[in-house]
Amino acid sequence: MIFVFIVVLGGCKNKVTETEEKTLYTEFQLIDSLGVPTTSFHVGDNVYFYCAIINRTGETQPWWKSSTAPIVFFEVFIGDSFIGSSVDGMGFADMIVSGKLLNSDILALKDSWLANLKHGVLPVGEYTVWAKPQLRFDNFGALPDEKIDFKILP
Repeated sequence: MIFVFIVVLGGCKNKVTETEEKTLYTEFQLIDSLGVPTTSFHVGDNVYFYCAIINRTGETQPWWKSSTAPIVFFEVFIGDSFIGSSVDGMGFADMIVSGKLLNSDILALKDSWLANLKHGVLPVGEYTVWAKPQLRFDNFGALPDEKIDFKILP
């Protein structure tokens, strides 16, 4: 599986902090193969997951995670049934990994359902995907999980 880490400038969706002037945001989207945000796909389409953490605090924010796993996992469900995750079949070392997110920078991960060789094409149905950030910030703690409902059409 290929993980892509991106540093970009962009919009915001979920404010992690309570104060307007010092904010840490997360942005979670599903996108199609052209990079267009969507929640409707067709059988055979690859579903792309994008999650970004945006630092608007005015300060560098130290972070850490407890393994060599990606900065976020994506878990897919149909109803209450777990279908799979972006890290199915992978192993990661348990160790503290740390870094710093500079002010105005974005730490992002783009992944896709079919990038994992254990996954097949998703059949017609209504699904939910959860983005589960693995980073912990020294000044803000854990980031919230976020979900998006999507559908696979014939």
